[in-house]
Amino acid sequence: RPSVDERTQLQRLVSSTKRGAEFTEAERTLLWKFRFSLKDDKKALVKFLYTVDWRNEAEVQSAVKLLPQWAAIDVDDALLLLSAEFRHPHVRSFAVAALDRASDEDLQCFLLQVSHHHRHLHLRSLLLCRAGRKTRRQETWWASRRWRDCW
Repeated sequence: RPSVDERTQLQRLVSSTKRGAEFTEAERTLLWKFRFSLKDDKKALVKFLYTVDWRNEAEVQSAVKLLPQWAAIDVDDALLLLSAEFRHPHVRSFAVAALDRASDEDLQCFLLQVSHHHRHLHLRSLLLCRAGRKTRRQETWWASRRWRDCW
């Protein structure tokens, strides 16, 4: 369990706009050390995943094992997990599952960004499924079509 000072530092890190290489080694160590304490904070997942050394199989396995235990993340964080910064297939699948749980209204707000990540096979299935289900299917279809034509 983090001390009061460590908890304050963790809250500051989670609410910061820092990404990947912007974290100091001490900040990475703190986030990694208290990853189990952070799993109830949906905004902490992306920050935690920045601390993972993706070349270290033990760290990767630990992170992947922790993903299903993490609090449900928001659409914006799910889209960030589909960016080039996070290439691990389990992380991407977790992000797609988070998008699948999102409301159609939430997805509509992020439609352009979602369509840019359309190459991910599971996301393509999600988009097509959503397109067939709701009245906004034409907008979703056109967004996915534009992206497909760009490959």
